[in-house]
Amino acid sequence: MTIELPEHLKNGPLAEAAARALMDAQNMSSASNSVPRISLRGREFRLVEGGEEIARFQGGLDVIILGVEPGPGKMIKTYYKDGYVSGSKSPPVCSSDDGIAPAVWATEKQNPTCQGCPKNVFGSAKGAGGKPTKACRDSKRIWVKLADGNVYDGKPYELKPFADRTMYGLNVTVASLKAFSEHGNLLQSLGQGPSVCVTRLKMVDAEYPQIEFELKAWLSAELAPLSLELAAKKPWKVFTNAGLALAAPEGGARSGLPTSLPGVPEHLKQATATATEPVGTQTVLDAAQPTQAVKPVDTKQIDDAVGNW
Repeated sequence: MTIELPEHLKNGPLAEAAARALMDAQNMSSASNSVPRISLRGREFRLVEGGEEIARFQGGLDVIILGVEPGPGKMIKTYYKDGYVSGSKSPPVCSSDDGIAPAVWATEKQNPTCQGCPKNVFGSAKGAGGKPTKACRDSKRIWVKLADGNVYDGKPYELKPFADRTMYGLNVTVASLKAFSEHGNLLQSLGQGPSVCVTRLKMVDAEYPQIEFELKAWLSAELAPLSLELAAKKPWKVFTNAGLALAAPEGGARSGLPTSLPGVPEHLKQATATATEPVGTQTVLDAAQPTQAVKPVDTKQIDDAVGNW
């Protein structure tokens, strides 16, 4: 049976509006390919660009965390009507990027707000071993660039200069949130944020993908300002479909977190400030107007992004 396209969708203002809506649909359908991401499928760290896997790392991956979403006190919410099926590419029927209300692209919104949603209540589902959990799962999203020193196929993984490296999104699912919070608390106790150090992501030997976070090294005095500047600009905001593209998940006390590295280096104690700037500030370009004069940005906001939720 052929369905004839009506005249009002062929010509005129309504047809133009429909064409714009088609572009939105195309953006949604290609969302999973448009956002570079790190997949945890098979309990490996898999780099995915343009929908294609370009490399995989077993055991661990060294990264620089540039940003954490959503902000303090908020969680990403993800609900699969029939539960998540491993390997499925279908997005959840309902999801929220801020834990306040369902995303505009959610096909079956479960409630006008997340706070009053019955799927966001502990006991609305059962987890491993029949233990009560929430049908709508919590997660955080981090944006990272790879650090130097990773090994791929037995050889050092070649990287471009820091400014040109690909930025990847990675969802930190509920199984890894406790370790993630501990990592944030550790960084806060040292007075530093995640964008001035190398964090090692370590895969836990568990049934489902689960990550631990280890403080591996401090960035150099040359690299730290570049990382801080990028963290302040938040370039990941260009990925308007990031929530849709990264919504699908991939699958006790944590050990191995160091209490400190061999001293916070002097250039980080001063937060890479100049002699005329107060300690705790970093001169960066204004993200909204990059051509204007530079201004000081309080680096504490970067600490809070990973430490306070």
